[in-house]
Amino acid sequence: MIPVLSNCPELIAWINNLLKVNIVKIEQTYSGAVACQIVDAISPGVVPLQKVSWDPRQEHECVANYKILQQAFFKLRVGRKVNVEKLVGGDYGENLEFLQWLKQYYETHANLAVSYNAIERRENALRVAENSKRQSTMTLKDVMPSAKKTLMSKENRMNGNGAIEYKAEAYIKEINSLRAANIELQKERDFYLSKLRDLEMVLQLHEKEKVPLADWMRKVLYGTPGHQPNLSAGQVLCPPNVPFRETGRDPIEAMQE
Repeated sequence: MIPVLSNCPELIAWINNLLKVNIVKIEQTYSGAVACQIVDAISPGVVPLQKVSWDPRQEHECVANYKILQQAFFKLRVGRKVNVEKLVGGDYGENLEFLQWLKQYYETHANLAVSYNAIERRENALRVAENSKRQSTMTLKDVMPSAKKTLMSKENRMNGNGAIEYKAEAYIKEINSLRAANIELQKERDFYLSKLRDLEMVLQLHEKEKVPLADWMRKVLYGTPGHQPNLSAGQVLCPPNVPFRETGRDPIEAMQE
């Protein structure tokens, strides 16, 4: 536990003054958005604020905020442990201690001579996020009229019967189906990429340690086509020379100790 640097009212007043917000109790910071912007005030640009959920409605959105925060800590080489479960759960003591630590870290590392415009930073982040969303999610409503017109024009040149509309609708249904399949594939891709990033972060945290399992996992993770280690099914489940295989313990947990 770090020493109490300020009582609750003073801490709340500091947060409100720095970020130009209006929180009234510590538990309101559970979402991680406040912590992300405090780190942005310390090192602008390290936290991708456009990815932060400022008003999350679901628990997974809060967890995503803390993942962004942990990635920023990794870039800054900050070894602070973040108890995401307790923070997102609104645990008063955990949120209070974490914010006290953030305040101490801010006062030690921030450039206090440079003013920080918190409102402008949030507004810019929201604007970037909205523009990115608008550009990357072209809806069928946007493309359908022109696509339908092109298809019907082509069919009109071929024949002039009532099958034109039917064929256009068939093409539209196919487009809908392909788009839905593409969305599911992107979700699956993002899911597995997030798992790989988490694994990579664990390996990087233990980069200087001589752990056989970690070395083996790096070869698998960073191997290129034609240069992957030749692994049998038994080796995948139990890599050679790994001392944990006889203990019955989780290798990842053992590696993190």
